[in-house]
Amino acid sequence: MKTPLVQHLIPVRRRMFLIVFLVFGCLMTVRPGLGWMDAKKQPSQPIKEKPQTPSPAGVVGVPAGPATNLTTQPNFTIVNSPAELIAAMNNPAVDAIYLYQPGSTYTLTARDNGINGHNGLPNVTRTLSIYGFGCTIEPAANAPTFRAFHVTGAGNPNFPGADGRLYLYNVRLRGFTAKGGNGGDGYEPGGAGAGLGGAIFNYGGTVELRNCTLDSNLAQGGNGGNGRGKICWGGGGGLGGNGGNGFHGRFP
Repeated sequence: MKTPLVQHLIPVRRRMFLIVFLVFGCLMTVRPGLGWMDAKKQPSQPIKEKPQTPSPAGVVGVPAGPATNLTTQPNFTIVNSPAELIAAMNNPAVDAIYLYQPGSTYTLTARDNGINGHNGLPNVTRTLSIYGFGCTIEPAANAPTFRAFHVTGAGNPNFPGADGRLYLYNVRLRGFTAKGGNGGDGYEPGGAGAGLGGAIFNYGGTVELRNCTLDSNLAQGGNGGNGRGKICWGGGGGLGGNGGNGFHGRFP
């Protein structure tokens, strides 16, 4: 049986132990490094953040290229539709275009111009980079025949000051057809025109493709004309237009 003195000392010891424990815990919280728990702790080092590649707001994982480093080409734009893509290509202030609907398809429905045949997108006469992020550019199923890109380099008298340089990254160009014009009918039928550049026609410029896919594109010559009792020769087909037919009867 415990004596009253012993019974009195037990609560006192508990209270003292509790007080020492609380004081020690406060010292550890206020001044880290005190006590045996931090005896082996190394001096703290400043945290170095990993440098980030410059990229536009909302765009992740933009690759760098020789002519498309964002530190030298800050004039980028993000497009979400074929209409926005065409508008950006027509804007001379834009250096880089991002097709930022990753993995989606941009469908062209009409011809944009008839330079050296028919093209679905504006003629490239400056340095322009297009990042596809796995996107596909293709013509609509019911669209007329045309290629995707035409690039005009320096020295072309029809485009003074042109210096077209096209850089494509991670883009798929699918299903384009560059078809030459048909020859006209006549006593001597006209010859067919050449189809040049199924997806891209580079006229003296620079074209660079990285991680791109060219799928089911076709460069096809036109059809020759027929000799059908005409007394005049049929015209030859052009790169995009058909040759004229000869005519019946007398000359005027």
